[in-house]
Amino acid sequence: VSDEDALAATWPTAARQACEQYTGRPIGSQVITAVFDDWFSVAWLPMAAPLISIDGVTYRAADGTVTTLSTSAYVVDASNEPARVAKAPTAVWPALQPNRIAPIEVTYTAGYTAATLPKPLFQGMLLMIEHFNANRGAVDIGNITTEIPLGVTALWAPYQVRWRAPLCE
Repeated sequence: VSDEDALAATWPTAARQACEQYTGRPIGSQVITAVFDDWFSVAWLPMAAPLISIDGVTYRAADGTVTTLSTSAYVVDASNEPARVAKAPTAVWPALQPNRIAPIEVTYTAGYTAATLPKPLFQGMLLMIEHFNANRGAVDIGNITTEIPLGVTALWAPYQVRWRAPLCE
């Protein structure tokens, strides 16, 4: 395998990662864990657009044991992008281990499948691969240096999702 072939083999992954970073959406089904320092009334989940499932919420109980939170204690809004988890209306959050960093973990599966990937995201990734093939770095257009071709940002921009900090109790 030549150096050029080895380099070209990295382009699809680089294009996918660029798309994920730009849009805030995972390409391909991915298991993600978001950590929180305290209980929340609402927590937006990073890279949870589209959300496939909430796989579990665990926390460090007051005695330090890792405990799974009952699904009746929270509600999921998968229609929002990114998806969010909120305290159920009648729930009472359990006590957390004192002075523990990130005692709460929300594990979820999110991302597009090959069948659900929007065509503009796929086309933008193809344009990125073409860009990598034609250029080995940033491109100068007049007096402007750009790393992502203009056509790619036009395709990806409508799909950008912005994560928000949780609303704490």
